[in-house]
Amino acid sequence: MVQYDSGAQKTRVLYHGGGEEFREGPSRSLIAEWCLVHGSSIEGRRESFRYFTGAVQKIPVLVSEKPLILLMPVLSPERNPDCLWISYNEILKVKALDDWHMNILFTDGTAVTAEVSPKVLRLQMKRCRQFLKGVLAAEKAA
Repeated sequence: MVQYDSGAQKTRVLYHGGGEEFREGPSRSLIAEWCLVHGSSIEGRRESFRYFTGAVQKIPVLVSEKPLILLMPVLSPERNPDCLWISYNEILKVKALDDWHMNILFTDGTAVTAEVSPKVLRLQMKRCRQFLKGVLAAEKAA
């Protein structure tokens, strides 16, 4: 999970297993750096996602294929720099608490309450499944 705090001008990164760190700068810059380290630009990753899903808003980013790191924004990162990015591949279970809050249980047992509409989160998860299915099919066909 990755989220920028514009007041503190730091990005909070919550790692699998519960580790946490704060990094200078916005989350988008950090995610862009991670993409480059794994051999692609954030723009290329976003373009690939659009190619396989047709999505035009709230585009998730495949940071790495191995290990699989697919981050999905819950708001438009272009309009909301403080947007929360959730690691799709680490989600075990989601539960709506009300119209604007979800409880997210991760594979390591960590649970967080996120300010996100259940409809948006479920749509993002559906898009991620569609994307991964498309990538897998393309790899098999190649």
